[in-house]
Amino acid sequence: MFNRRHLRIKALQAVYNYTQKEKVALQLGLDAIDTHFTPNFDTLEEVNHAEWNKNKKIAKEIFEEQYNKKELNVEASEQIRKSIISAKNTYLNYLKEEQKGIQNTISNDVLNIKTNYFWLICFLEDLSKHIEFLYENNDQKRVKNTLNKNDFKLGYTSVFEEVRKVDEYVSFVNKHKKPWQDDDSLIKNFYRETLIKDEKYQEYLSGNIEGATQKQKDAEVIVSIVKRLLWKNATLSDFFEELDPFWDENKGIITDMLIKSFKKIKRDEGFEVINLSPNWDVDYEYLMNLYKKSVEMSEGMLVKIQEHLLKWDVERLSMLDRNIIQVAITEMIECPSIPIKVTIDEFLEIAKDYSSLKSKQFINGVLDPLAKDLLEAKVIRKSGRGLIDNK
Repeated sequence: MFNRRHLRIKALQAVYNYTQKEKVALQLGLDAIDTHFTPNFDTLEEVNHAEWNKNKKIAKEIFEEQYNKKELNVEASEQIRKSIISAKNTYLNYLKEEQKGIQNTISNDVLNIKTNYFWLICFLEDLSKHIEFLYENNDQKRVKNTLNKNDFKLGYTSVFEEVRKVDEYVSFVNKHKKPWQDDDSLIKNFYRETLIKDEKYQEYLSGNIEGATQKQKDAEVIVSIVKRLLWKNATLSDFFEELDPFWDENKGIITDMLIKSFKKIKRDEGFEVINLSPNWDVDYEYLMNLYKKSVEMSEGMLVKIQEHLLKWDVERLSMLDRNIIQVAITEMIECPSIPIKVTIDEFLEIAKDYSSLKSKQFINGVLDPLAKDLLEAKVIRKSGRGLIDNK
């Protein structure tokens, strides 16, 4: 299930993605200036190339200084002004479309989590069917009658009868083609290379696993498979990584959801589809607000960040470190119920996991005094639980 750290990471990913798009938008704006100063050779108008090149250079310098400002302040010729306005419009229009795309990416990412959660339930069900098939179609059983059915008992479990009682899962499977439907090597590889080599699974086959009923024992071994074995299998891990561009972050969420679902069967509570969060509408609003407000951060706030960077230039920061600072400050301002200490600690942990070794100490050195200044200036206003640890 999603927790606030997952949401913060996804907001940070979206902000980082946006900053990469800003670089592209800047280049497109510069290209628009090049186009503006490209002579039209179909006309008979004479062109002073030296003057055009000079004006083009001036236009580019002004645009690079002011491209991210809300208001253009240009004291130059009409030709230069028109080229800069054209560049600014190109820049803004591109970012407007890309921002929609990033929001769609966030939505698709969330959809991917639920989709791959269902596919992994389906994978485990197909694994059970494969084990049943191995017993029912084994030549050794037919000819010599020496196979022990207990060695294949996961193929006859009633766990997936419980799963199949849930309409949401059944409806999903019926509406979608399995990613491995035309190639069962994924199932065979996992069984052959990972499952039957596992000591815990062999204990289950020999009957040495906890559980009052066989279904509970089966559910327990499935939980064990999810916890310990799924991602030990490189073929399976690579397969889902191709399905989900954010797999490194999402697989932990999906694994927790799977464990919760099958533990319910172990407790004789039936199978339950686990939602991403108890209140996804609220969490989604928090995520999108964190993203939008971060990329729309005011020039004044960027100046305040600059003041706390001492000898560091904000443009020389690692882009990720800069984004971490932006998103952390946004949360401080936009989320009055979250204590400042919680925000700083959370983003320092994210920096430790995703940025350089020195980033955690540096970001803390910026955020802590900046938060105090913004509190004194009443830019940050906390209430309720947000007042904790703010003295």
